[in-house]
Amino acid sequence: MNNLRYLKHVFGFVSFLWVLEILDVFVMHQSLNQFGILPRTQIGLRGILFCPFLHGNFTHLIANSIPLLIMGSLILLKGPIYYYRTLIFSIFIGGFLVWGLGSNGIHIGASGIVFSFFGFLVIRGFLEKKFFPLLLSLLIIFLYGGIFWGLLPIQKGVSWEGHLFGLVAGIFSARVK
Repeated sequence: MNNLRYLKHVFGFVSFLWVLEILDVFVMHQSLNQFGILPRTQIGLRGILFCPFLHGNFTHLIANSIPLLIMGSLILLKGPIYYYRTLIFSIFIGGFLVWGLGSNGIHIGASGIVFSFFGFLVIRGFLEKKFFPLLLSLLIIFLYGGIFWGLLPIQKGVSWEGHLFGLVAGIFSARVK
């Protein structure tokens, strides 16, 4: 369990999200959200980098924080390279796909990363074909299987594209050796 020392990275990441949201709400009056992904616009390209760090409100941030902590910690137990690769793939692959194919409007939030972590954990367990990783995949499906509803365009104001492309990035990350 030498990789436990890396758990500070996922807690640091989520803490950063909270500090940024507190500043955005109480100091910036939600003005940072304009830096999200605005599909197919030149200015929207910057959102690829900023999107995962911005949230609409504290409820949105809470909904992302808990699965980020749980699934991010599980990935870190495998090793930091898996965590950072999945995080980077989520931000860049997921972000570019949202920018190129997403619906009009500003896309913000770390839920693409949540879906990416989910995709990584599920697929990786099946690819490794070992008891513990497979059991973990099944546990993640059991605990977070309802996440699949987020892939459907059924809730106004929710970036289902960010969810879908985050999942794609996580699956891609799991398949990279």
